[in-house]
Amino acid sequence: MKQVALGLGCDRGCAVAAVEAAARAALDKAALSPKDVAVIATIDVKADEDALCHLARAWGVELRLFDAPTLEAETPRLDTPSDRVFALMGCHGIAEAAALACVGADGILLVAKIKGQNATAAVAGWL
Repeated sequence: MKQVALGLGCDRGCAVAAVEAAARAALDKAALSPKDVAVIATIDVKADEDALCHLARAWGVELRLFDAPTLEAETPRLDTPSDRVFALMGCHGIAEAAALACVGADGILLVAKIKGQNATAAVAGWL
């Protein structure tokens, strides 16, 4: 049953394997699988990122994109806000913020940001 939002972030040109490894690590931490993912989310500047697009297609889910101000609005709910990410992207987090933006005010962060090799992942769900 598709029940969670998977937030992803990655470096430009990141390998598909690195993004998938971070995604699976976050899902494993919540005892979930790709079959549980309702949507993959990230920042809009990654709309053309091959690894993110590939993973969404492979898992058969929408890749939902959010602009930096929308992600920045999630900052009070982030477990791991980053001033470095803010300096680069204009928001204090990508993976956690995108997952939380998907689930809305009634949703919660199930897995805080997991850092992989050039990729991050977080999981949020609905109450």
